[in-house]
Amino acid sequence: MHLRLLESLGRQKVLNLLGLLFFACLLNTQAQQVYDRWCFNHNLGIDFTSNGAVFNANNSIESFEGCISVCDVNGKLLFYASPTTVWDSMHNVMPNGDSLHGHISAKLGVFSVPVPESPQRHYVFTSDAAESWPSWETRYSIVNMALNSGLGDLEPGSKNTLLFDHNPHIAESVIGCSMAGQTDGYWIFCCKGNEIHIFKITANGISSHSSYQTDLMPIGASSLVGVSGSGRRFIMNGFMQIDSVLWRGFTLLKFDPVLGAFNDELFIPLSTNIVNTYAEFSPNEKFLYFNHFESVQNISYALSLNLNIWDEEIILNSIDTLGVLDSNRLFQFKLGVNDTIYINRDLDSNMSIATIGNPDQVNGPAVFDPISFPVQLNIFGQHGPGLPNNLQYGKPDFEARYTCLGDSTWFVFFGLADSLKWNFNDPNAGMLNFSMLENPYFLFSYPDTFSVELIVYYKNNIDTINHEVIIKDTLPDHIFVLEDAFLCGNADSVVFDFSALNPTEVLWSDSVNTLTRIIKDTGNYAVLIANECDTIRDTLEVIYQLRPNLSLKDTTICADFQLVSGVNNPPTNNIWSTGDTTASITIDTSLSPDLSPLDIWLTATNVCGTVSDTMTIDFLPIPNASLPADSSHCLDQSFFIFHENFDNVNYLWSDSTSEGRFRIDSTQSVWLIAENICGVDRDTFNVEFYPEIKPEHGEDTVICNGEILVLDATWPGANYAWNTGSTGNSITVSETDNYIVTISSPPCQKVVSRTVSFTEEACNESGCKFSIPNVFSPNADGINDALRITNTCEHLNFTVFIYNRWGQLVFRQQNSSSGASWDGTINGEAATEGTYFVVAMHSEEKTQRAAVSLMR
Repeated sequence: MHLRLLESLGRQKVLNLLGLLFFACLLNTQAQQVYDRWCFNHNLGIDFTSNGAVFNANNSIESFEGCISVCDVNGKLLFYASPTTVWDSMHNVMPNGDSLHGHISAKLGVFSVPVPESPQRHYVFTSDAAESWPSWETRYSIVNMALNSGLGDLEPGSKNTLLFDHNPHIAESVIGCSMAGQTDGYWIFCCKGNEIHIFKITANGISSHSSYQTDLMPIGASSLVGVSGSGRRFIMNGFMQIDSVLWRGFTLLKFDPVLGAFNDELFIPLSTNIVNTYAEFSPNEKFLYFNHFESVQNISYALSLNLNIWDEEIILNSIDTLGVLDSNRLFQFKLGVNDTIYINRDLDSNMSIATIGNPDQVNGPAVFDPISFPVQLNIFGQHGPGLPNNLQYGKPDFEARYTCLGDSTWFVFFGLADSLKWNFNDPNAGMLNFSMLENPYFLFSYPDTFSVELIVYYKNNIDTINHEVIIKDTLPDHIFVLEDAFLCGNADSVVFDFSALNPTEVLWSDSVNTLTRIIKDTGNYAVLIANECDTIRDTLEVIYQLRPNLSLKDTTICADFQLVSGVNNPPTNNIWSTGDTTASITIDTSLSPDLSPLDIWLTATNVCGTVSDTMTIDFLPIPNASLPADSSHCLDQSFFIFHENFDNVNYLWSDSTSEGRFRIDSTQSVWLIAENICGVDRDTFNVEFYPEIKPEHGEDTVICNGEILVLDATWPGANYAWNTGSTGNSITVSETDNYIVTISSPPCQKVVSRTVSFTEEACNESGCKFSIPNVFSPNADGINDALRITNTCEHLNFTVFIYNRWGQLVFRQQNSSSGASWDGTINGEAATEGTYFVVAMHSEEKTQRAAVSLMR
C-alpha cells in the first residue's frame, strides 16, 4: 500500500484494514488457551465435557502441589507436567521430559503458555520450593509437539533455562496472563520477597519488562497466589505490620495487561498465624474466593470478598463465610471452564474436591459444596494440595482507551473468541460504526456517553457485552453554569466541584488547588483547569443572595372552601405538583373530586438553590342527608334505604340509630340528619304500605262432565286479567284446563291459578266417587307426606294405579276398601318431583283418572 493512500485513509481506517488482514489468525491463536482436561497430583484428574465435569484417575502425574495440563483448541490433551517431569498424552514421560529443576512441593511451581506465533511449541516454567535451599530459582523449558512422532518432547538446548534468581527469598510460584491489546503475547510473574518481577513474552522471545515493589514485608515465603482471567486483578500472599502487630493476609493489586504495570495496592489482613492462603477470582472478576485456616482452633473457612468497590475497608467488611470445616484443610482454588471453582481439600488425611458454584453470584449467592467428588485414597500417605496452575481465563470483557474527542479510541478485548462484532452506536459513523477486529480503533463524532456493544462468538457460545464509553470534549469555554456565584446567607458557602470534568490539574488564583473548593467570602476569583484533553481559564464573582423559604402546612378544609398557598419570598422559579408555575395556587375540590386526601408539593428555585416542601390537604364533605322520593309498596315488599358514609360526618335516623341503612316494612315517615363541622343537612322519606292481595280462588278440583264451576277472584278495588281473556272478578268454567288470573290493585299484584278437571269416570251410577288430591309433598314435615286416595263407598273394593309422565307404572294397590296411600317412593327410592297420573277403578267399567303433582 502506498504511503499517499495510507495518509488519505487516516489512522483509524488504516488500523482497521490491517487488523482485518490478520484477524482470523489472531483469534485462533488465542483460542489455544482452552483447558478442558485437568491432570493433577496422585494420578487424578477432571474432564470437562458437554455432560459436566467428570472425575477420573487415569494419568501418571506425581506431584505434591504444582501441576499443569495443556490441551489443544478442541480440548484434546497434549501434555501435563509437574515441576520436575513432563508427560505426553499417552501418560508416558517425554524422552527428555524428566529432571526439570523445579520442586514438587512448590505451591504454584509449574506454569505454561504457548510460544507466540509457534502453535506447536509451549513454554514450561518451573520454580523451586523452600525445600530447594539454597537454590531458589525459576527456569523454563520448551515443549515442541512436533517432536517424538507428534507426542512432544523438550527442545534440545531449552531445558532448564534460567529465567530468574529469587535468592535470598523463598518463592514457590510462577504465574502469568495474556498480554491485552496485541496478539499472542503474555506476561510472566515471579516473586522475590515483596517484589514482583514481570517478564514479557512475544514472538521475539522472553525479556525482562519491569518490577513492582509491594508494601508487604519481605520476609518468609511471600508468594504469588493468582491473577484474574483478563489479567486486571492480582493477588499476592504476605505479611504486613499494622500497629506493631504482624498480620498475615494478602495484597490485592490492579494490573494493566496492556502496559504491564501494577497500581492501586490494597492489603487485606486475615490472621496473625502463619498460614498459606489459596484464592481464585470469579469469572466476572467481581468476587474473590479464598481459604483461611485457624491453626489454633484447627478450623478451615471458605470465604468470599466483593471487589466491586476498590476500597480496602469496604472489601474487608464484605467478607462472607461460605463454609466451615473442622480439622480439614482447604488448599488450591481453581476456576474450571464451566464457571465453577474447584478446591483441593483433605478429608481425614484423604483427598476430595469441593466446589463453589455460581461464583459470579448472578441472581443469588455463591454455593459451597464441601464434597463434590468422591473421596480418593492418598496413595503417597500425605495429601497433595495442588490443582492445575493453567493460564487463567474469565468472562470476555473490554476497555476503552484514548477517549478524548478527536482521538481514535482504542478498544482492548480480554478473553477468548473465535470472532467478534463491535457496534460503537455512533449514529454519525455509517458503515464505520461496526468492526470485527479484535482491538479496533474508532473515532467518535461528538462528545457523549456511547453504549458500545461487543458480541463475542466462541465455541458455539455467544456473549453480549455492553459498556458505556464517555467521550470527553475539550473543556467548555465557561466552566460555570452562571457567570456569578451566590452566597445564600451569612453562614453559607459556595461549592465548586470540578471532579465531573476529571481534570488532571486545578489552579486557583489564591493557590487553593483542589478539585472541590468551598468559598465563604464574596469577591472575584480566577481558576485554571486542565484535563488530558484541554486546558481552560475562567473568572467568577461571588455575590450575596437569599435562599427560597417555603412553609407548607398540612390542613383540613371543607369541600366548599378554597385555600391559597405559596412561596414566602419571591422571586423564584416555582413548580407545583399541579403543574402550576405561579408563586401561589388555589386549592379546592376540583383537585380531588372524590374528596380523598391530597398531597401538594412545591419546588422553588433561585440562584441560591432549590427548596421543596409538601403539605397534605384533607377535605371534609358538606353533609348530605338526601333520601329517596316518597313511594308506596305492598306489605310483602320490605326494603332498605341508605345514606352516604363519609368520615367525620355524624348521621342520625328517626329511630335514633346511625347505621348506614334503614329497614322499612310498614307505613311511616323516616327522617335523616347529617352533621359535621362544615354544616347540617336533613331530609324526610314518606312511605305507604298496602295490604297483600289474598283472593279465595279455591283449590284444584275434579268435577263431573256436564257440570259447571264458578271461579271467583274478587278483591276490593282490583282489576283482573284471566288467561281466558276475561277481565271480570269471576268466570264460569265447564272444560278441563288450568285457569290463571292476574289481580292488580296498585302498587300490589297477585297471580293465582287453579286446575279444573272434568271427567265422566268421576260420576258413576252408584254415586261412588274417588277423592284424589292434586298435590302432595313427601318431605317428612308431617304435612301431606303421602298421597291418600279414598272412595265415598266405604265397603267397595277398588284398585289404584300410579304412572309417571313416561307411562311407567310406579305404584299399585289392589282390593282396598279403606283407601290407598303412596309415600312418594319407587322401590324404596324417593321419586323425583313432577306430575304423576292416578287411575282408580272399582269395576272394569267404572274408572276415575287424575293428575297429581309431587313436590318436596
